[in-house]
Amino acid sequence: MQNNKLSLEEINILVSKLSLKEIENLSDDEILDISMPRPGHPEALGFMLQPPYFKSTEHFSEAMHALGIRLGKVSAQKIEENKLLRLAVKPTQCNLWNSDISSGVATSMFENIKDYSESFDTDADHRARSLLKCNDCVQLYFHEWIEYIDYENGNDPTYSTYIPVANILDADKLNAYSSIMLCGAQPRIQYDWPADEEASIAKWVRDKKEAGHHVDKGP
Repeated sequence: MQNNKLSLEEINILVSKLSLKEIENLSDDEILDISMPRPGHPEALGFMLQPPYFKSTEHFSEAMHALGIRLGKVSAQKIEENKLLRLAVKPTQCNLWNSDISSGVATSMFENIKDYSESFDTDADHRARSLLKCNDCVQLYFHEWIEYIDYENGNDPTYSTYIPVANILDADKLNAYSSIMLCGAQPRIQYDWPADEEASIAKWVRDKKEAGHHVDKGP
C-alpha cells in the first residue's frame, strides 16, 4: 500500500474490508501509507475515513480506534521519514524524469529561486542548498551540494541531491532535514563523485531498491 497511489475512496474501501486483527498486524509502512496529515494540523497524522464505507457506525468507530492504537506504536523517527517521503513528488512532466542523466546534471539546467545555504548544519567542508526551477518546465527541485576535503589523497568527494517538490513551502520543510535524512527522499536525483570512484555517478533514485552508496556521505 502506498498513499501516493491510493485515492481517499480507495483507502476507505481498503480499510473497511480489514478485520481488527488485520489492522493490528499492519506494518509500520502500511499504517503510514493509509494515514494523512490532519486538516489544520499538517504536522499530525490521522485517518480520513468516512462512515458510509463501513457496515455500521460501530464498525467505523472500532476501525478508527484500532488504527489510532496501531499508529501510536510507530516510532517518531519512522513518522519523520514518512513525512519526508510525502514531500517528494514524481515530476512526470519534467524532461529529466525520463531522460538519461548518467552523464550528470548541470546547474545551468536550472534557475535559482531561493537560497538556503546559511540555514543548515553539516559536517561537510563546503555546502550549498537552494530551490531550483527546471529551465524547460516549471518543476521545482530542492538541491543540496556538499563537499568533503580529502587531505590525504586530494580526492575531494562531492554529493548532490535534487528532490522534486510541489511548491516553495515543501522545499522549506525539506530544508529542516539533515543531509542523511534527505537520502531517504524518493524520488530524487543523486549526482555523486565519491573519493574512491574514477568518475561521477548520476541517477534517479525512485525507490529504496535503487538507493546506493551515496547514503553514507563522507570521505
